[in-house]
Amino acid sequence: MASPDPPATSYAPSDVPSGVALFLTIPFAFFLPELDSLYHGTTGILYMSAAVLQVHATIVSEKLLDPRIYYINSAASFFAFIATLLYILHAFSIYYH
Repeated sequence: MASPDPPATSYAPSDVPSGVALFLTIPFAFFLPELDSLYHGTTGILYMSAAVLQVHATIVSEKLLDPRIYYINSAASFFAFIATLLYILHAFSIYYH
C-alpha cells in the first residue's frame, strides 16, 4: 500500500518589506553595516584629500619670506597625514573587531 504524500512545504521567502520595516527584519537589517562602510570610505577619501591640500599649501608657503609660516604648514601636513592614517585604521578596526 502506498503511503500518503507528505504535506507540501514552501521555503520561499515572504514578500520583502518596504520603508523602515526593511531595517527591522533580521535578514534585511544587515544592509545597515554596508551603508556604515560606505560612510567610512567616503570620509577616508575626504581626510586624504584634505591632507594632500595641506601639503600643497606647504609647498606654496615655502616660497614666502617668512619661514614660520612654512614650519607651521609643515607641522600641519604631518599631523593631517597622521590623523588620516589613524582614522582609516579605526574604520577598518570596526569591521575586524
